[in-house]
Amino acid sequence: MIYRQTNTILKLTEAIGLSVLSIFLIFLFSDSLPMLNEVLWSVVIVLISMRYGLYFGLIPFFIAFFTSLAYEYQSGGDLYLYLTDFNQLLPLVLFFFLLLFTGLSSKSHKERYSDITYLYEEISEDKKLLEETLDEALSVNESYRRRFLESEDQYAEMYEMITALHFTDSDTIFNEMVRIVNQKFKGSQLVLYLISNHGDSIRSKINTNREGKLQSNYWMDEMPSLLTKVMQESSHVLFRSREDDSASPVLAGPVFIYGEKRYILAVDGIDLKACTAQQVQWLDWCLKWMGTRLGFAYKYEREQNQHERYPGTGIFQLASFFKRFNAELERAEKIGQPFVIFELNTAGHNLSEIDLLMKNQLRELDTAGWDEEMEVLYVLLPGVEPVNEKAVKERLQRALAKEVDSLK
Repeated sequence: MIYRQTNTILKLTEAIGLSVLSIFLIFLFSDSLPMLNEVLWSVVIVLISMRYGLYFGLIPFFIAFFTSLAYEYQSGGDLYLYLTDFNQLLPLVLFFFLLLFTGLSSKSHKERYSDITYLYEEISEDKKLLEETLDEALSVNESYRRRFLESEDQYAEMYEMITALHFTDSDTIFNEMVRIVNQKFKGSQLVLYLISNHGDSIRSKINTNREGKLQSNYWMDEMPSLLTKVMQESSHVLFRSREDDSASPVLAGPVFIYGEKRYILAVDGIDLKACTAQQVQWLDWCLKWMGTRLGFAYKYEREQNQHERYPGTGIFQLASFFKRFNAELERAEKIGQPFVIFELNTAGHNLSEIDLLMKNQLRELDTAGWDEEMEVLYVLLPGVEPVNEKAVKERLQRALAKEVDSLK
């Protein structure tokens, strides 16, 4: 805690008071303690300048200076010779450097303390806003609960869906979405596609049936017609029609996060005749609520886990990386989602080079974690079959080796 004193008169009183006390002690004990003058003035100057800063430290410094002149004059000495004798002025030079060092040090500590205080206040405000948002979401959830419990079965189902997706962890939201949609429609294949940042392709985040007709990845010009419609036009769930090609799923719908279309859900292998308007409405609400919860979860994770990545990179620290690995392991056990994890030797590379290389080589949904002690990079590829592990690993290792050769 930085000492704070806002009363200037008290500051002056303390500085002058300590100086007068030093003069009195020097007058009484200087004969028996030859170094008392230098020691006392050094202590007073350090205390005042550290406590109140450089400017108030000048007070005991100048009092010490004029006191030495007065003592020299009273002793009958020549002031000119005194002021030109370096040996006589050496204590004053020492006092000046003590004043300068402690005063500037005090100023830097106060500035650092102010910066930390300001940062703490910002974090507290963000935390308060996050808590208010969470309270508001819980309040809305409670309102839905009261209303839905008083309604018919359709509303009860919607409440169960909202409750199932009401998490602050994005991986849990994805897993629960798969569970409740499969429970509702009982399709043979469910694929959740992530839309690339460039909007030129979609890649599977979750695929519950690797043997189904829906592929894991599509380029824009390769997509089935129903997915193209959802990608380009629709903001609601669509069913396959006679105009759609045979590669299209039975139904598909978009997921919006903060107003931006980020995912497409496709379900295949269900009986169109068995689908009701209530089920379609339920799925439409499910995807909208999923987007809302994901938006909140991403914001919450950024706030709570901002130290999980190495600063300025997309590479996770080791503990955070394995937390994501455990989430993929749970998804594999529950819905059979495959994944690949392997190590790469990164000796000879710094973290920024590794991060740039991984951004160029990996997909948006892939994860990398770095063990800085062993100089090993761990790579996690969701949705990739284990048979492809060797090819992907060799490709990345060659890219690293090529990077090293280009730097030589």
